[in-house]
Amino acid sequence: MKSIPLSSQKTTYVLHPESFTDSLESNGASDLESFQREGIDIPPTETIDEDLIPLPIPFQRLLNGKEPLENVNLRYQLFLKQWSIQRDRIENVLKVINGGTFQSLKNQITSVIDTAKIPTFFLPNISDDSIRRLNSYLESDKNMQLVNLYGNDNLKTCLTKIVLNSDYSTEFDDGADLDSDDEGPGEGIYNKTDLNVLASNWDVRKFLLLNISQADLFDVGTLIKLLTLLSRYTRKIKIRVIVGITTSITIFQEKLPRQVLAMIEGFKYELDNSSLVVDQILNKLLFENVSGKVTGSLGGRSLNFGPNILRTIHRRNIKSNQSINSTISILKYGYMLHFFQQPLTIFWEKKSVKNLKRNSDYARILRLLPSFKQFIESTMKDSSIPEFERKKIVQQLLNNDEELLSLVPQSLEKFSQWQHELYQCLNFLIILQLKFMDYGPHMKSKFELYYDMLTDPSFLRSKFVKSMLSSIETSTPLKVFDFVAEISDLASNELFSKFMETFQGAPTSILEKFTPDGVYFQPELDTLKGLSKDAKIELGLLNQHIVSQVLHTVESVLVPLREDSLLFSEICTVDCDEKYLSSVFTPNIRDNVQSVLLDPRMHLQNSYYTSEKMNIRPMISELYGLYREASSQINIYDFYSAFKQRLEKDAILEVLELKSIDESEWDQISLSWFLQGLLELNLLGFVKESKNRRECVDKLIWKDL
Repeated sequence: MKSIPLSSQKTTYVLHPESFTDSLESNGASDLESFQREGIDIPPTETIDEDLIPLPIPFQRLLNGKEPLENVNLRYQLFLKQWSIQRDRIENVLKVINGGTFQSLKNQITSVIDTAKIPTFFLPNISDDSIRRLNSYLESDKNMQLVNLYGNDNLKTCLTKIVLNSDYSTEFDDGADLDSDDEGPGEGIYNKTDLNVLASNWDVRKFLLLNISQADLFDVGTLIKLLTLLSRYTRKIKIRVIVGITTSITIFQEKLPRQVLAMIEGFKYELDNSSLVVDQILNKLLFENVSGKVTGSLGGRSLNFGPNILRTIHRRNIKSNQSINSTISILKYGYMLHFFQQPLTIFWEKKSVKNLKRNSDYARILRLLPSFKQFIESTMKDSSIPEFERKKIVQQLLNNDEELLSLVPQSLEKFSQWQHELYQCLNFLIILQLKFMDYGPHMKSKFELYYDMLTDPSFLRSKFVKSMLSSIETSTPLKVFDFVAEISDLASNELFSKFMETFQGAPTSILEKFTPDGVYFQPELDTLKGLSKDAKIELGLLNQHIVSQVLHTVESVLVPLREDSLLFSEICTVDCDEKYLSSVFTPNIRDNVQSVLLDPRMHLQNSYYTSEKMNIRPMISELYGLYREASSQINIYDFYSAFKQRLEKDAILEVLELKSIDESEWDQISLSWFLQGLLELNLLGFVKESKNRRECVDKLIWKDL
């Protein structure tokens, strides 16, 4: 996909002097593009091979603008490569889910017996993303003639779409507009809203599938007329209607009159289970394909998400059941943010350490990392190393850049190994709760466990852990057998192998006593009833052994995280302030609009606006300044008079390169600016026309936005 320059995503207000406008017309639009272009500054003395480093690069130069361009490009390419891997994983998850749920809906659509009523499938609480994926899936079937209808479509538009989307659309008048009122097609050409011709040419093997998106906004009168017309053709055309609803079906059904309900045969189909899909996507992106060994340039390394981003995902998608796209956007933003703002991400590429330019700058950043400071402190306190050696190691790391940089690949490999152990521990906890907790109220998904382990300092004292350990302590012999058998099958896994080693000796001998040849064997091992006192005591000892080993296993994974002893973990960890994330994904509309109107320079900051010559604010900002000072009802003439006086006439004329101007002409210009600004304030929701006094406008108060 071709990269889009940052300047194309920015709205810019410009007062063009006549000479500047003429130069644009003579030199072409490329001047304006270079004029507005932001991003990387290339010194005149720096030569760039654009075959190796394609410009423009949408990442900024870090290190106070001194970062080598090849490193900027490397960060950008690493982001593209890493996110393409994650995007492919997401697509694979969605394809698997689509293949199941969409196929089930399709089977129900084709298996319904045709009657005089129109089979209608209601999809409650469905997101726009799921509607798009469903459309793509159904369009791939040659026997499905899919027509998409939307909430703002009138009856004629609906009929035109139905006819023109058919395989016989070439027989209809194709020249008229969808909203045109012309009803006279040319000779020999049928009217494009004529369903009779469509019905007479219809292939009986095909289904006409009408997908009504945004059904909550669909006009009921239009729906009645459309269904009435379609019900006349149910014997000739296999008509099916899919209704996408953003609310529950109970609320939507109350809006439908009896006349509509009498014409349809309704089916409810729960298609959008966002929480389940999100859980599978997170499992795929966060917990799979991390081997613990860095073999290639990226190897098994995976980006680690910090507490704030995890908390945002948890709140928006687990608790409030947000759309799938919302979760994907947060994950992509996390990857983009990390590679955009972290210069040390170039170390993801092993060879970059050997060919590194500006070593001192990168070494300086490494020494400022919290994990490095913690490493120095722990080294100085390590009594296993002689004091002379400790001081020597610390001095080398603080003074020798090459020595410090040589630690980076080793540290990243250790971090990947820790990640691998963490994910093994998560699998271990999942097995424990499945075997011992009997689907109790405290059971958690893998993502929830991951979130709790990284965000809760007292995770080992949490309700989940207490409930799980309590279930283990009171478990039956059968549950212990199932658990040990499960762990034994996974003994190739390093963590499970270590756990099974602790069963050598006494625990194994206790287990053998409950086997068919053992002294405590009984036919029903799934209950504690019937066990002797000695059997219960020995079973309790076995369960206590499992509890202690579980605590030891989880603690061994959490200690490096709690003590921040994972050196240079910041290179593979992304996090940012939670308020900043909220401002990105759930922005406060009122605060953002008001701050921009008060200080428009934050959005208009380029060389043209920062020059001394162009120190003029947009007219809407001038109006908003007066609006804030006005009472709840503003006289339009007084508003205009104050606005006109506020304008710096001489400065504006100088920018427009006009020496003088008649007062009447200045009045016309200022009035046009005032009316334009007043309309923009109206569109933004700040003012409305007063009902009581026509010469005034009323201020509107925003609440909870």
